[in-house]
Amino acid sequence: MRLNQTAMMDPGLQPAGVTDGGWRRLRGRQGLTLLEVLCVIAILGVIILGVAAMIRPIAQYFQRSRTEQQANLDLRVCMDAMRQALGNGIASTSVISQAPNSGGMAQNQIAFQTVDGSSYTFTWSNVAVASASSVHMLWWPPGVSQPNDKTLANNVSMLHFAFDGPSDPGLLRVDFAMRVPLDASGTPDSFMTIMPSQLTIRMIAP
Repeated sequence: MRLNQTAMMDPGLQPAGVTDGGWRRLRGRQGLTLLEVLCVIAILGVIILGVAAMIRPIAQYFQRSRTEQQANLDLRVCMDAMRQALGNGIASTSVISQAPNSGGMAQNQIAFQTVDGSSYTFTWSNVAVASASSVHMLWWPPGVSQPNDKTLANNVSMLHFAFDGPSDPGLLRVDFAMRVPLDASGTPDSFMTIMPSQLTIRMIAP
């Protein structure tokens, strides 16, 4: 069955300005058959699937790039906060310990006082309600009993504080690593590991 109805038109309805030869060609022009329509739909479907297959990896690339940029920003914020606070900290007031729920990770918490009388604690947390595998900065201004708590970075896989030794008791070394999921697949190649250079901070010695 043809979809075009021009063949059924009355010859007396020939439009003005159309020659007899042109009118015969117009009447004889055939429309698309049902099979041809189905073929067009199938071809369009293949094209759409191909475009979707091309767009998906591009979208994943941009998603991973955004996640990587955010992780590097968190790392920079965390390191800057530690450098600033610990640089004003008094080495003799520092206490390095193991944070609760740390498993095998030791020396991942440091508490100290600064020259203005404030108290600080940098600690690693693995409590889900407090953002699992995160680094927190708690600080108490002089005369304040309740600490301020700020999450500096998430997806932190390692945090370690250590003083250089008796020869230089004011030199603090901080090791830091992040393991960031780039997507929700959970495959080994969907994680990015960031290990910056060791952070060396000179605290105030008495």
